[in-house]
Amino acid sequence: MEWQPIDTAPKDGTEIWAYNGEQVRMHWITWEHEGESGGMWQYADEILSDVDPDCCQPTHWMPLPEPPV
Repeated sequence: MEWQPIDTAPKDGTEIWAYNGEQVRMHWITWEHEGESGGMWQYADEILSDVDPDCCQPTHWMPLPEPPV
């Protein structure tokens, strides 16, 4: 697996391994509020998401590895 540009990452809620200055699990979220909508990458870890809801957006990604058997 190699790092890929973030614009090639899935935006369907799939968790990815992302690089935003750190290596973290993230997923794409979409929002709609008062007639406006958008989307952004958010930490997949609830604790990180609570601590840093406006995280630095990633520049690269790769699929998460399979868990051990």
